[in-house]
Amino acid sequence: LYVDKAGTYTFTFTLYDGDGVALASDTATVRAYPAEEDYRVYIDAGKHGTVTVSDRYAAKGDRVIIYATPDKGYELDTLKVYDAWGDRVDVYAYGSNYAFTMPRSAVKVVATFTDVKYGHFTDVPTDSWYYDAVYYVYNHDIMDGIGNRTFNPYGDLSRAMIVTTLYRLEGEPGVRTSGSFRDVPDNTWYSSAVEWAAKEGIVKGYGKKTFKPSESVTVEQLAAILQRYADYKGYDIDETVRLYADAVVSQWAVNNVRWAAAEGLLRDGRSTNGTLVATRAEIAYALYGFMVNVAK
Repeated sequence: LYVDKAGTYTFTFTLYDGDGVALASDTATVRAYPAEEDYRVYIDAGKHGTVTVSDRYAAKGDRVIIYATPDKGYELDTLKVYDAWGDRVDVYAYGSNYAFTMPRSAVKVVATFTDVKYGHFTDVPTDSWYYDAVYYVYNHDIMDGIGNRTFNPYGDLSRAMIVTTLYRLEGEPGVRTSGSFRDVPDNTWYSSAVEWAAKEGIVKGYGKKTFKPSESVTVEQLAAILQRYADYKGYDIDETVRLYADAVVSQWAVNNVRWAAAEGLLRDGRSTNGTLVATRAEIAYALYGFMVNVAK
């Protein structure tokens, strides 16, 4: 049985006797697959960007890489792949691009692009070193402003806030345990985040089972938390660099800071003073570097 194209078809079968009288009838729904071995990759990129693929024809099981390039002032918003029956095909990160495994049919790659929301904050100058970082974390819902279109780049974040930021980035997984720290009560806005981070080894706290949630996070604490989070995610944490002689870092955090400097997460790089409180701009810079350089 042959049909013109791949798709889902419903057939009706009827049994007749010798006089042409219908005796029984039934229906069957089947999927029709293309006869060829290589299937076409169609692209619908919409407006404000271009999409190309590594192969316009691919066999079942082949990896096809997607290259999405936004126009200036835009960024990739959604990227989906559908097979010939309209079912979603899994898309996964592949280096700095995306990829999918070719099914047994032609596919359509559908991408949309959205404008980058620059210029929202009145206290983030366009020529500041943290400009791109702030708008990256803002546009990706990692950090927000403090109201009245201000970001407060030289303010700080508490230890509870930075852990909550990672917890939300992780999708707020369920937490069953409690009581890891005696200064983290149940049912506060940061309780689940701190318990999750403690359970996964992302934070270790201080002595006597204290976390000090209201204390401002320092540069070296931020480096340690991000390295442990990277380890939790299965990212590479082996790359390090030697710090310069003018760097000021607590002994316990030297390896954490060396890793963060190697990954480009620190504003002052190998000359950092890890004991200082991290500003919101520095935290945005670190999170931006983490997402671009580490989570790849």
